Amino acid sequence: MAGIKDFQLYGILRVELKPLIKDMPLIGCISFYFLKNPTIEFNFTNIADVLDFPGLSEFLRNAIKEQIGKIMVLPNKYIYPMIKDLKSEEIKFIQPLGIVRLEVIEARHLKKADVGMLGLGKSDPYVNIIIGNQEFKTPTMYNTINPKWNFICETLAFFSTQSIDLEVMDEDQGSKDDFLGRVSLPIESIINDGMLDAWVNLKDTKTGRVHVKATWLNLEHSIDHLAIQSEESQELRQTYDSTHLPFGSVASLLIYLDSAKDIPLLAKSIGEPSPQVNFRLGEKVENSIVKSFTVNPIWEENFSFLIDKFNPDEELFIELIDTKSNRKIGDSSLKLKTLVEMENMTSTEPLILRSYNYSFELHCIISLWFSTSPKTKQIKMIVQDEISSLDHVDNLPAMEDLVKGTVEPIAKISGLEGDVIEMSQQQHRQKNQEEGKNFDPKILQAILEKKLSQEESASLSYSISNASIATESTDPMLKITIDKIEDSEDPKWEIIAHRARNLPKLHDKPPDTYKNKSPIGFVELQFNDYLDAKLPITQWFDLKIEHNQQDE
Repeated sequence: MAGIKDFQLYGILRVELKPLIKDMPLIGCISFYFLKNPTIEFNFTNIADVLDFPGLSEFLRNAIKEQIGKIMVLPNKYIYPMIKDLKSEEIKFIQPLGIVRLEVIEARHLKKADVGMLGLGKSDPYVNIIIGNQEFKTPTMYNTINPKWNFICETLAFFSTQSIDLEVMDEDQGSKDDFLGRVSLPIESIINDGMLDAWVNLKDTKTGRVHVKATWLNLEHSIDHLAIQSEESQELRQTYDSTHLPFGSVASLLIYLDSAKDIPLLAKSIGEPSPQVNFRLGEKVENSIVKSFTVNPIWEENFSFLIDKFNPDEELFIELIDTKSNRKIGDSSLKLKTLVEMENMTSTEPLILRSYNYSFELHCIISLWFSTSPKTKQIKMIVQDEISSLDHVDNLPAMEDLVKGTVEPIAKISGLEGDVIEMSQQQHRQKNQEEGKNFDPKILQAILEKKLSQEESASLSYSISNASIATESTDPMLKITIDKIEDSEDPKWEIIAHRARNLPKLHDKPPDTYKNKSPIGFVELQFNDYLDAKLPITQWFDLKIEHNQQDE
């Protein structure tokens, strides 16, 4: 025998008491729902515990999470009626506030979760995005603590008290991914401002910030702004890769699936069906929960489709199947232009499903909404990094700092076109290489095959060697990050001093920088050397000791 024990749910559960009525019990219904997918924990029992292998627990956890999401994660609710004749759609069919569009652009100074070749620190970061019952994941960027994802996603928001939760993770092949930090963006602030464009410090970690952009789109039963929204959608598709997710939504189709009555039997030998409803609009398909062994199923589920290209002749296809025999019981379709012509662009009449010589009713509500941009107020924040020197991993030089400072300049001199780091990212994505190859040797080989001069080859060899043994130097040094935060004729710079090492002793004791206010040493920075840098550069600089310190 096998089973599950110690099953637990963690999440924010909201309880609603409405509608209020004049007579006892004063409350018409009690509703329960999670604002976002809860965390699920459980253990296997007996043989399942012995035979557990990587991926099985995650597979079951995702399957359970999906079923819970269909029952009691927004926009779905679990209800307990307190009075008779309560119309469940009045409680369960939630009207959306609008669409939130999230762009996860880049991050800087992430924690170095792995130590690779040459003793260099790096991470393979990606971002998990959670908005209600919707979850998204950015691509993984390899060998970098300053990733650029340029990822975009969209979803419906139903309450201003919801939030957008981002978790930055380090991908590890064959083991559990490392946590790099999290951030939460309240929906209410995005609604109030219309647009949020910000660098936000990561929480629950010592270093890192992420650049995000959130845009709010209102919804209305009007087609007046369709042309403007379609133009904005086209501009977005030119900016982002449109192969991974639909975005640039101009409309939204909401469906509340209630019930069906008197479903015909396909054959007496099969018995009562286990019906499931499938909705298809374009390439997207939504499936209802399976109701076992019944001809009068009740689903009470919500579904939604975001539409990035509105075609009035496009059809919503509805199909009812028997999951026992995998046979179609009946089907129907509805054109979008039919909804546009209806009052409030909403259909409340039962759909007639037909198959062969019989027909029956499917009770549902189908509503069409069009998006419109509010008057936006763009907010831009530059947030100071909170970089700590306590984490020993962050004392290591970053892989991309080495590439930017050594390999890339030599590559440009030798005639190799393109961004070396981006070339490495593309190779990782195309070949899906396993963990452990911190720097793709083919890139270095491509550079060397350009027939570098003897002087260039010697320079490259010396630079890599010098970077890898920098931490072994006994000279006084200061670790500094140089970041150009404003690119103009008179640029502004952000200078972060991380830590010092090998400071000279005073009277055979380490210097006390709190009591002793006299200068110990200084570093000279030539900003002209960093004008072309596209990313923050972190490196160790020689500390020039003051004469009085040398004398002592």
